[in-house]
Amino acid sequence: MRESETTLDFAGITFRGLTRTHIHPNPSGLKLVFPVNAELILLASNDRRFRDVLSRHFSTFDGFWPHLVARLRTHAPIEKISGSEFVHDVFEYAAKERLKVFLLGASPETNRTAREKVAKRYEIAVEGYSPPFGHAHRSEEITKDILA
Repeated sequence: MRESETTLDFAGITFRGLTRTHIHPNPSGLKLVFPVNAELILLASNDRRFRDVLSRHFSTFDGFWPHLVARLRTHAPIEKISGSEFVHDVFEYAAKERLKVFLLGASPETNRTAREKVAKRYEIAVEGYSPPFGHAHRSEEITKDILA
């Protein structure tokens, strides 16, 4: 298990999102943040490409057991940062910086409801939404929607 001040190798994945400070949105550019729970660790253990994607970007400990085991093994200052919590940080940052948000995932009805609630609660522009990759759209089409 390799660890530094900002990264930790755990379960074959290099975690770069050990604390909120490491993953907090900033104007320097796009960050891909993956909240990793036990299920994703299992998937990554069987799929090298997926493991590489998680390791190249910002992975956080999302889930009680991975967080607990990593802390007990390393004694590193690791925060448990779930996607359902961190997304609010992103929305607050977008409101402060007057940025647009694109929602990806779930059904069109769920996305529509989420879009309305996010736009109202945070007073931000939610420019689009889409089902996750593998559904009605291909990844290239979703990417074009996001960048439009």
